[in-house]
Amino acid sequence: MHKGVEQEWHTSMDFVSRLNKKIYSPLQIMFWQSAKKTRNEMVNDFPFLFCTVGHLMDLLLRNVYDSNNDENIVARSGIEKGSGEESQTANTNGDWDEYRKLLQSVFFLRELREEREPLSIEVQIPFSEPKQDSLNIKKLAQVFGRGIGTSRSESLTKIENPTGTIARVFSNHESAPQSLLYQLRAPFGHLKDPTQSTQPKLSIVLRRDGHVTIAAYENPLLEFYDGGWHTVDLQAGRYAVQELLGLHFGARCDPDLAEFTMNLAYHLATHWHGGLLAITDEFSKLEAKDGPLEPECDDSKALFNEVKDKLKTKENRASLIDVQGDGEGKEGTGMGRLFLSCAIQDGALIFDPSGELLSIGRIVRSREDQKSHSSNQAETRHREMIGSRRCAARTLGKYGISFAISHDGAIRLYCKYDEKGINIDGLRLH
Repeated sequence: MHKGVEQEWHTSMDFVSRLNKKIYSPLQIMFWQSAKKTRNEMVNDFPFLFCTVGHLMDLLLRNVYDSNNDENIVARSGIEKGSGEESQTANTNGDWDEYRKLLQSVFFLRELREEREPLSIEVQIPFSEPKQDSLNIKKLAQVFGRGIGTSRSESLTKIENPTGTIARVFSNHESAPQSLLYQLRAPFGHLKDPTQSTQPKLSIVLRRDGHVTIAAYENPLLEFYDGGWHTVDLQAGRYAVQELLGLHFGARCDPDLAEFTMNLAYHLATHWHGGLLAITDEFSKLEAKDGPLEPECDDSKALFNEVKDKLKTKENRASLIDVQGDGEGKEGTGMGRLFLSCAIQDGALIFDPSGELLSIGRIVRSREDQKSHSSNQAETRHREMIGSRRCAARTLGKYGISFAISHDGAIRLYCKYDEKGINIDGLRLH
């Protein structure tokens, strides 16, 4: 499994200490560095941060996705190992002004409408201009929008009259990005394009709902939604979850579980669905009379039995990890959308470390309920401030690992395991 924008991230902190401080990706540090470099422009650019994000894109292209550069990312991007301070050799040149202009063109398109319909587009870089007639950016987006085709035209950076050509058209449903839902695959696998001599390294995608993503191969890096930019680095998030699962459950944990739970959470978040996911090996404690789960209602029980029957494999198990298959001849169930529908239901979708489905739509009691309705004003105020879903995720995180997915797109991770010094309380992964 990829670890995100960096395979070996050397810092003075160990892995658990970084996660406890809510740092899971070097992209967070790189974004901070780009913000320092462009702090004078941020006032005028806010909240779109064209200069800052353009600088970060250049940093990524020249220092991370440059196959000829094998140095550590912390040193390459101008951050001294473990110090958190900017080095004197930080990258200052490059094409980031072109990427700033490209971002401005994309956000200009974001405000346009065609017959009251919002527009969409995908632009990949480095630029590669085919020798053919260019289309105005509005017409380009109108006909060859996201999921239909991609462009790699440098002429899209012309603020006065951005135009572009088509680099690729998705010729069937299976190759289109939206088809990934059925098998919960990682998004942006289409950046590996055998039809192009120069492979694209980054993609900027504008969806019709105004959501903007900057992604590498199978890895969304940054996303603009809910009024601002958010660090994603989905592969680094998956790696963090995989390491936590190993620390918490050891060899009992299926090696593919982290990838599928993160992909499930990501698809929920990017389609504006709330959800609650949990992985635990203490399900009996959760269901105990004094445990945090409400008794299973009839609807939840019937739904679980129906779904489990439909998901059973030859091994007679209803598992999340069987959705995709093993890539070596074993076909997946293709039931990713079914899991998405289950996760949208009120309550928690719960798995054991092997990936076995344990329960659907389980309601978590509030702490006051667990304490026989004892009055705890501080707890009540905290619950009102962060919401019942995050409080439920915090409770489930004491029995394993849990995710709270908000309707506004946030994914938060919870895990409290005192034996290993783990106390992750709402680490935002999206």
